[in-house]
Parts: sequence; structure tokens; C-alpha cells
Amino acid sequence: MKALLKSTVVMTAVLMTVTATAAQASQNKHLTDCKSMINAEFNDVKRIKLAGLKERRGNFTAKFRVSADGQRASYTCTVEKDAEPQIARTDRPTQQVAGGE
Repeated sequence: MKALLKSTVVMTAVLMTVTATAAQASQNKHLTDCKSMINAEFNDVKRIKLAGLKERRGNFTAKFRVSADGQRASYTCTVEKDAEPQIARTDRPTQQVAGGE
């Protein structure tokens, strides 16, 4: 009985490790694809910083802050199940300060 319990625990641990490794590989591929698409948008990218990451039900969303060409921008990259990545610029418009011109 103890041997059966031990083998069940070991098999569960092995399966969880394999699943986590596969999910990480997929996530890394999505991040690489998103970063390469952002690099294509600018001539001189200084920095791409990951600002947020979410994965639910096969849909992957990453938010990036980009510094390039003397500008700052925010991008959201979305990858739906079995689809190509899509990026969208998500900067907020600059707000005028009260009393300013």
C-alpha cells in the first residue's frame, strides 16, 4: 500500500513538472513573437519592459512599456488559441493640467 502511494505521488510530481515546462515554453514563444513585432514598429528600440502577463483558457496577454526613438509607448500583445499574435498601442492620451494652456 505504501509503495502504491509513493509511486502515485512520484507520478503526479513528474506529470506536473512536464506540464509546467510545456506551458513555459509556449509562453516564451509568445513573448518572443510579441517583442519581435514591437521591434518592427520602431527604428531604434532602447528598452522593452514587460509590465504584465496573463494567460487564461489558452488566451495569452502581455503588456509592454517601450522606450524608443525618444518616445515612450505602451503596447498590449494578445495571442488567442491557435492564432497569430496581435499588438495594439494602448497609450493613454496626455491630459491637460487644470489651469494650463
